[in-house]
Amino acid sequence: MHTGSRDRLHLSKLPAFRNWAVSQGYTVEPERGVYEVLRLRKDGEAPLIFWFHHGGDHATTDRRSERLVNQWLRC
Repeated sequence: MHTGSRDRLHLSKLPAFRNWAVSQGYTVEPERGVYEVLRLRKDGEAPLIFWFHHGGDHATTDRRSERLVNQWLRC
């Protein structure tokens, strides 16, 4: 079972991804905890959360947030 990724969203691309997600109707919420780097929500759905993986240079995603990253990468 695929649960997410640690290599799809480079941290240096996080601002561009965040701006794109907002243009797609997502709202940026305050991060919770020290490892969250981005929290997005749309239309009352559960939030999409992106984490910092210690020692890495990419955000960690779960399956739902990885789908959004893949959409952005195809743009």
